[in-house]
Amino acid sequence: MKKLLMICVLVGATIINASATEGKRCENSSEELSEKVNDEIDQPEMKLEKVGDKKYQLNYMQIPAGKLTVIIRDESSRIIYRDVIFAEKFFSKNYDLSNLDLGDYQFEVMDSQSIKLMDEGIQIMPKTTKSTPVATVEVLDKERLAIFINNEDGLVRNLKIFDNGELIHEDAVEGEQFGKKFKFENVKSLSTLSIQVSDAAGNTKYISSLSL
Repeated sequence: MKKLLMICVLVGATIINASATEGKRCENSSEELSEKVNDEIDQPEMKLEKVGDKKYQLNYMQIPAGKLTVIIRDESSRIIYRDVIFAEKFFSKNYDLSNLDLGDYQFEVMDSQSIKLMDEGIQIMPKTTKSTPVATVEVLDKERLAIFINNEDGLVRNLKIFDNGELIHEDAVEGEQFGKKFKFENVKSLSTLSIQVSDAAGNTKYISSLSL
């Protein structure tokens, strides 16, 4: 009777171990399958591009599987903009963020199952000037010269002409292009002249007729 009881206990232990081992195999198999499925899910091809000052373009380069939701969040994760898109083909959509305050934002795209497809940070920064004005001087003769200024950003600037450090002429530079001829009868030599172009912020550029 004791022998029979010991055999039953051993058989029971073997069955429990076998079940535990099988359970582990099933669990591992399930994890492997889950990883494989995640690897096989293709993330949609999309890109967010900056196309201007505070302007962005979302390019979605495949056919959406249902509606898409675009959300913009501020620095405190508060939703400040929501856009629902229904499209049956590739698409591009522009977003003008000119009304937003300066700071950091999150641009998110979610599918119809609320799965996040994109989460990209964007910064709204102060507008900067396009470029430094390009000024050139052309000596026409012993008394005359012409000054040309390519003022691309259109900011109002100030033109000053000095003779040996003394201010002899001042002019306003307005618009994107400036061109003017000057005659200096009381100047001994044009080589002693220097030209200064400055803006309201104090940025200054000097040009000497000697360098031409």
